[in-house]
Amino acid sequence: MNFYKSGAIFLRTLYKHLLLIIIVTVLIGSAVTGYAFLKIKPSYTASSKLSVKVETTNNSGNSDETLNVALANKLFPTIEDRIRSPKIIDYARGYSGDQEIYANRIGISYNENSLILTISYVDKTEKLAKGRLRFIIDTIKEELPKQELTAVSRIEFVETQLESNLSSSSKIPTYIIAGFVGGLICAVMIVLLIFVLDNKVKDKDEVELLTGTNLIAVISK
Repeated sequence: MNFYKSGAIFLRTLYKHLLLIIIVTVLIGSAVTGYAFLKIKPSYTASSKLSVKVETTNNSGNSDETLNVALANKLFPTIEDRIRSPKIIDYARGYSGDQEIYANRIGISYNENSLILTISYVDKTEKLAKGRLRFIIDTIKEELPKQELTAVSRIEFVETQLESNLSSSSKIPTYIIAGFVGGLICAVMIVLLIFVLDNKVKDKDEVELLTGTNLIAVISK
C-alpha cells in the first residue's frame, strides 16, 4: 500500500513540475539536434558486383575450368581477407594517388548459391565513394589473381555492372530521438532529486505515509 501511495505522490510531483520537464527536454533535445546537423554528415555507400571465375588444379595436376559454387564458397572467406589486406589496400591507394582508402570502409558479401561478390565502399561524398570503389575493384581484378590460393590455378573477377549502385544513410534521426529521450530522462531525474531532497509534507497522502495512520479530516488554508 505504501508503495502505491509513494508512487502517487511522485506522479503528482511530476505533474507539478511538468513545465520544468518540458523545458529541460526541449533544451537538451534541441542541443543534440543542433550538434547532429552541424557535426554529423551523411555517409554514401557505393557497391558493385563481381562475378568470380575459378580454375582449379585437379588431382592429376592438370587445370580444370569450373564454376563450382561449393568450391568458390570455400574460397570466399579467404578472398575477403585478401581484399582487406594491407597489400591490396596499398595497391588501391597507388591507383587513387592518395592515402584515404581504409579496410574498415570496404564491405564484402556474397550469396551462398551464386558466384557473385558484392563489394562496397563507404565515404563522405558520392564522388569519393564511387571513385574509391573503382580503385578497389581495379586492384582486385588486377592484383588478387596474382596471389596464390590453395587448389586454384587461376581466379578471375568479372564486373557484372558498369555503374555502381549508390545509397546514403544518416545518423541524424537517431541523434534527434536519443537527444529528446535523454532530455526527458534527465528532466525526470531532476524532479526525482527535488522530490527526494524536499523534506516538506506535501499533502495528506504523504502524512498518512509518514505516520502510518489515516486522516480523519484536512483543514485547508
